[in-house]
Amino acid sequence: MKSTLIIFAFLAWTSAIAQSIDLPTYQQGQYENDTIYTYYGSLPFTGMGSVGFGGSISSGFITGVDFKIVVDSTNQGASPTHAAYRDSLGTWVPVYQGDTLDIPASFQLYAGDIGFHIIIEGTPQIAGESYLCDLGYTFSTGSDWGMIILENTEDSCLVDQFNGLNDNTQNHKIKVFPNPFNQNTTIEIESYSNELYDCILYDLLGKKVRTINNINSTKFMIDKEGLPMGTYIFRLQNKNGIMATGKLIIE
Repeated sequence: MKSTLIIFAFLAWTSAIAQSIDLPTYQQGQYENDTIYTYYGSLPFTGMGSVGFGGSISSGFITGVDFKIVVDSTNQGASPTHAAYRDSLGTWVPVYQGDTLDIPASFQLYAGDIGFHIIIEGTPQIAGESYLCDLGYTFSTGSDWGMIILENTEDSCLVDQFNGLNDNTQNHKIKVFPNPFNQNTTIEIESYSNELYDCILYDLLGKKVRTINNINSTKFMIDKEGLPMGTYIFRLQNKNGIMATGKLIIE
């Protein structure tokens, strides 16, 4: 059967981006399943492999959408060893063709070949949320097979709304400092035109947790009072639409 053993490991990585991966504009509430990489073959030398994240990918993607590995095929060759996957409890469980595994993950191919593809899967929850839409990947420098997914550039896109409000997005540049924070943080918006705007804060389930209305300055402060530690999405908007979005992390 399968000849793959999943373990967690640290590898050394190259710095050159092997390929650009351009992602589409996602829509709030619409399920997505996009293949961004496909592999079939043996793993060289030690038979060890790994897939992980770099840069801002793991903390800068879309709420409700995750990266996954889908196992397409395995050929155990002469080895009787079954494939296994280490779950979140540290338990080894069998892995079979068609299984979907979480990233980051590492694996060992005892014999034969393995085929899999990496997908971005899920349903975006927050309209106007920004995400990196120009990705790439690098490969490890050592004898082990491995790749790391990371941003190709800092280009970002916004999750669209059903009503097309994203067409009115103004894409103002913003600064957030400090971030993460444990007391308060300041959000500063560039190219402010003296129009009143609002700041809406969401948790990662898409629930609105705070609204600051009628802001009339280039910058304003948000404090942590009443907010548990964690990651939040904020959206700045005026009568013309969405001005900017970003993430806040409360420690």
